[in-house]
Amino acid sequence: MGKPGRARHILYLPFLRRFVEIGTLTVIGFLAAYALNRFVFPGRILTATILILPILIPPLILGVAMLGLLSRLGLHGQLYSIIIAHTLLLTLLGAELLIIPLFMRRRRS
Repeated sequence: MGKPGRARHILYLPFLRRFVEIGTLTVIGFLAAYALNRFVFPGRILTATILILPILIPPLILGVAMLGLLSRLGLHGQLYSIIIAHTLLLTLLGAELLIIPLFMRRRRS
């Protein structure tokens, strides 16, 4: 196997990179939010819309896909469609949250 120092170095670099990315994006996000809240300038609404798009796009795509699936099943616009959609999404999230500790415990041993 490899040297322990090399493994530590391999784990350290991604951590350092993420730390720098998070810090940089936090500062940029704070400055953008401050400018949007404090100043009035042309294109302010467009800038706010562009900044919020990364938060909105993934749930929107998932919702459209779920709508297409439920429409093919003939459940479009029914109460059952809401129950199925929420059950499916929350079951996947719950399974992920249950698997993470088991995976971490297995990695330690």
